[in-house]
This record gives sequence, structure tokens and C-alpha cells, in this order.
Amino acid sequence: MSDNTSVNNTDFIIDNKKEFLLTYGNDYWGALKIENIRKLFNDGLWFYIISKETGHEVTDHDHYHVYLKYIGPNKKGFRARGKNAQFIWDVPLTFDNNTLKNKFNSDSWPLNKEKKKIIIGHPNIKFKGDKININCKNSFTMIDYVTKQRKSKDEKDWIIISNFDWQEELKKLKPDEKRSTSRVNEEEFQFTCWIRDQIFQRQKATKKEIIRDILKNDNFNYLYINKPKSKPIPYWGNYWIPVELKDYLDYLNNWFELWSKKKQPIGSRPKPLYLSGCGSSGKSSLIACMGTFSYWCNVWNYNNWEGEASFNFFDDYDGSEDYKGNQVNSNWTIMKPWIGGQPSVTISGKYKEPETVDNDKPCVFVSNKTFEDRFPPDAREYWKDVGATIVELGKYRLNKTPFENDNNFKINEPILINDKNDTIIISDSDEHNPSDIENLEINDNLFEQKYNLGRHNNKRSNPFAINDKESNTRNKKTKRNILKFFGFN
Repeated sequence: MSDNTSVNNTDFIIDNKKEFLLTYGNDYWGALKIENIRKLFNDGLWFYIISKETGHEVTDHDHYHVYLKYIGPNKKGFRARGKNAQFIWDVPLTFDNNTLKNKFNSDSWPLNKEKKKIIIGHPNIKFKGDKININCKNSFTMIDYVTKQRKSKDEKDWIIISNFDWQEELKKLKPDEKRSTSRVNEEEFQFTCWIRDQIFQRQKATKKEIIRDILKNDNFNYLYINKPKSKPIPYWGNYWIPVELKDYLDYLNNWFELWSKKKQPIGSRPKPLYLSGCGSSGKSSLIACMGTFSYWCNVWNYNNWEGEASFNFFDDYDGSEDYKGNQVNSNWTIMKPWIGGQPSVTISGKYKEPETVDNDKPCVFVSNKTFEDRFPPDAREYWKDVGATIVELGKYRLNKTPFENDNNFKINEPILINDKNDTIIISDSDEHNPSDIENLEINDNLFEQKYNLGRHNNKRSNPFAINDKESNTRNKKTKRNILKFFGFN
């Protein structure tokens, strides 16, 4: 086929490129073999690394990553165009056993665009310096990505073949940590690379699913839990609570399940909670475990309203502001519709147009003041009219001080939207002897409200930063978006 005919079929061009990242996204149950991929590359023209990766989900297939460096006679780099470029690294599948033949003849075998069964493995081709792929930023990131299995597997379990010493090359290419402008430590860098890999390997995963995996990862969950937040930090563990608080949290958890499934009862007002107690008693940390919420601390903030949150949380809201944040003699007017769980509420802020939003959600109000000190008589009467639960802890601390009618209230893991929450909360109403508390593993600093708790470095930094000025500039937006996605503003 002539060059002109090839160009008419495809305009794909490889124009003097030296380094490539290939991904064969499916090994077709073993029909795409690593030795057949290796046959594509002449040792006199290419340095190569070929690695086989295990599928990350039940439905995912094993796949291959390939790093290529052109060392041929053309000093400018490798050049090809048309079909010669587009299909140059296609690999025929090998059906060398009856199992594969039977699989190929079944309806589950994938089809190509022409609705024919695939018999050739075709790679995704990226070049060094690709602006939309952070793994192609430079030679180090490309080799590091292709050989990433070295970080999670013993060397004897690696499935990597190469015709050069890639480990020595990684040492030479690794950015100089002394000269790097990044203040990120090694743990944070590995954590962010792990998040990056999760995003690229599980492109259909939701943010909630990624966060759930972070919290279940014993190596990295402390970095996420202790990152600076604009909301109180939830802590999963044992709480000692009075029975009336236990009853309300059971109610709130049930409400959350119904709300997440869009099955909350129509016509019944959600019930509010007023929870008071001394500082650092664990009030906010406990409530933060109960699902997603809109959060206001001290003053009203229009931007804190979240339409997809399951309840409204007012924390130390002891000021006197109206719905625009202006100082007034009493803020009962703005508080009343939230406490009553009214179906719709009008919100606004300074320089904001008033907006009516759907509400119909429970309200949790946490304060250091007693119920009588916080609200006047007519407001207290309204709280009771709407079926509020009033709990005053006094000097008790929820993490280690038992009540006479105590309950051991254990939260095993985060409550996330669309998850099954049937076994999330385990409550036990049996009486407990206070001496049993000595057997609990309690962290005395568990409820200290310090947002930098457990961080190795108090200064905020960019975990993606590597000593490459041009690459940092090029990928600044990509890094910022990924970090913002997971709450690192």
C-alpha cells in the first residue's frame, strides 16, 4: 500500500519522537503474550521495558505497560506516518490452548468497531511530554510508572522484561531532593502517586469510592484524615454516650439511609438535636461520622450550603447574624426554618441574590452553652414542638467518660452515600462497669480539634511537585485539579 493511500486512511503521525509510553489495556485472558510484544523491538533500535500488571477490579483484565526509547540512526528521533505509525506496535493474539479457543468462540469475547471479534492487541500510544498525561512528564515519571509493581510486590513476583538496566537509570533520573522546591515528605509523595494511579486505573470509580479506599488503606489513611479541613474531623471508634443521644443517632442513621435511597417519608418533619457540652468532649467528631452534612461554624456562610448533604450541622453557632451575615439583636429568624426542618429555606449572603433551596433535612446544633443559656423561652418552646432531642453532656467526655445509663456506641467505618450502612453502626444498650474502660484503647488526643493533627509538615505543599520547572508549569492545572478533587485546596 502506498504512502498516499495510508495517509488517506489515517493522519496519525509520529514525528521525530524518542520516548514512548504504550499501554495494552487487555491481555485477552492470556492471548496477548509478553514475549510476542518483545519481538516488536530490535535491540539495535530500542531500549524497552515491558511490564505485565494485574487487573485492579474483578471485571478488569491484566494489561501491559511498555516504555520505549529510540536509539536508532535518526538523531532527531523515530518517525512514521499513516498506518505504519498507527498500527506499528499491534500484536497478534495467540490462541494456543483449548480454553482460549473456547473463550474466543463464546459471546463474551470483545468486539472491534466493525463488530468483529478482536484478534490483535492494539496499544494506546503516548509520547514523552504529553500535556494531558502526567506519567509522560519526563523520562523518570515514564519509567517509574511502567515499573510501579516494584513498589507493591517482591522482586521475585515482578513481571518485567527489559534490555537495559532500568533500575540504575531510575537512580540517575530521580530528581535531586536537595534542590527540589517541594516541601512534601516521602509518605505524602507516595500517597499522592497512589491516588493518581487509582484515578487512572479505575476511571469509572467515583470520588466516594476512592475516598473509601483511602480510608481503608492502613498506609495512607492518616494523611487523608488529618489533612486541613473546613469541617470537623470524624473519628471512628468507641464513644460512651447517654441513652437519649444513642436513640437520636439511631434515628439520624436511619434517616441517612432513607435519604440516600430517596425514600425518606413525606409529610413528616425531620427531628432536630441540641447537643451541649464542654470543649474537646468529642461532640463535633461524633456528629461528623454520621454522613454528609452542610456545616456552619460560628457564623452564617452562604457558600457552605450543600444541596446533596443529608443533614445540617450548626457548630458553636452562638453569634447573632441574619441570613446575610449582618449583626442583629437575635438570629432566631434565620435559625427557625433550619431547626424545624422546613421543606424549603431562603438563603443569601453579602452580595448574593436570595435563593430558595430544598431542605427537609434534620438539623444538629452543637454548642458549649446549655439549652436555656442559648435560646430564649419562645425559641425553646419551638424546639420542643418540633420533637427535638435535647442532650446536655456537662463535663463528660464522650471518648472515655461513662454515664449511669451509658451505651457503648461504636462506629466501624465512614458512612458514605450509596453505601450499604446496615452494619456501620453497632449500638449496645447494656450497662457497663466503668472499670471496663481501662481495657479500651483510647488515644488521649483523639478529640483535640487541631486540623494539622498527625501531619509531618505543618506547611501546605503540592505532593505532585518534582524538580522540573518546565514540567511543573505545564502540569500545574492538572495537579491543582486532582488535589482540589480530594479536598487539598
